Amino acid sequence: MSEFFQEMYPERTLPEFVELISEGKVALPDDLVTDWMGEDFCMDEIARLIVSERALSVLKKHRLNHCDIEQLAWKEK
Repeated sequence: MSEFFQEMYPERTLPEFVELISEGKVALPDDLVTDWMGEDFCMDEIARLIVSERALSVLKKHRLNHCDIEQLAWKEK
């Protein structure tokens, strides 16, 4: 928890969590998937988290009320 957070919310308690560090990369020019490494969790050029259908099905078993979920399309070759 950051010092800034502690100053802003001194009475708030955060649940335990772990950090997800994605090593996969994906390119999304014009929001179309062009280069995907095949990983279940990837980051695009502007740090959006991109997940596979398999990963999304696991994530949907938990609360995603602070997430924007969009279906992506593949760029035709």
